Amino acid sequence: NDIILADDSGAIVIPQEKAEEVLKIATDIQEKEILIEQMIKKGMTLREAREKVSYHHLQTLNAPSDGETK
Repeated sequence: NDIILADDSGAIVIPQEKAEEVLKIATDIQEKEILIEQMIKKGMTLREAREKVSYHHLQTLNAPSDGETK
């Protein structure tokens, strides 16, 4: 009962029991990316905007360490 998502850049398999958690994290990332785009349009650099919304933290939230799977 895993969820499989694919597009022309690749595919991922999400265990059904992790689906809500993955959706929450993906939604948070999408919201921050919208904010970053708005900040850039107002003259901020990409680096400044990413730092301001702690974007790197979102991308690594609950990420497994090298060679480790969750």
